[in-house]
Amino acid sequence: MVDNVALSARKKDTEADNMKYRVEVVEDVYTVVGSDVLLGTAWDLNNADNEMTKQDDGSYVLVKENVDLATTGTYEYKVVKNRSWDWKGVNEGNNLTLTGVDVDGTYNVTFTLNKELNALTASLEL
Repeated sequence: MVDNVALSARKKDTEADNMKYRVEVVEDVYTVVGSDVLLGTAWDLNNADNEMTKQDDGSYVLVKENVDLATTGTYEYKVVKNRSWDWKGVNEGNNLTLTGVDVDGTYNVTFTLNKELNALTASLEL
């Protein structure tokens, strides 16, 4: 009977050890939200089309192609983390304004997030 108890105890220890190694790594999701002209929908936390892609250098990038912008327009944007307004990592959670629209036209807009610097930039290509 002692052998059965020892065997049972060893089995439970092994099961417990196996449980320790079940770890799921979940990456944070960064989404650009803002003006519907820039992003297709206005301030939509859940728009998967506006999720940023992690780069090899650790930055995150989103490219929006064929965006019609006017010199008279005001285009605000920000980045959210895990589809929540709670994260204040960039610009203390305040909106940013797109600059550099010198001529009316159709642009490719590249958003780049550098988490280490807490910086989100937007660059334009006509």
